[in-house]
Amino acid sequence: MAELLQDVDLERFETSDSSSTTTPPAFVTVGESVLLKSGWAEAKDISPSKFPDRTGFECFVNHVHLPLVGEAQLVSTLHYVFQLRRALRGFGTGRNFRVIFSASDWDSAVRFHELRPSESWLADDLESYLEEAILTVVAFDDRKSTT
Repeated sequence: MAELLQDVDLERFETSDSSSTTTPPAFVTVGESVLLKSGWAEAKDISPSKFPDRTGFECFVNHVHLPLVGEAQLVSTLHYVFQLRRALRGFGTGRNFRVIFSASDWDSAVRFHELRPSESWLADDLESYLEEAILTVVAFDDRKSTT
């Protein structure tokens, strides 16, 4: 991933508001899971019980494949990653999410899941992925609890 992002200033995505150029993601809540509305529309017949945990279910439903054939597509995808992160912040007090951007020679995908202490979608060592590059960003709930 470092090679892919060597000429990209990630801080600009962190601080920019890309909402004027792209439609913000829409969410639905199914059980205790926050899902992309578009992903759930395609996967309504998929039961969470078919997955080992909720994280796996969420990563299956909450994924978008995007082309990655040049710098313009990379920039667009990074805008989406950080827009998704912003949208997930503050979704619910105490709820935190991981947004995952994976890129290979032929494809890229963005997905997300809620962080849970006993569940993980990725290997601890992101460098162990040899067929794809992985970038993760965490959407921490930055609101103060009122209780």
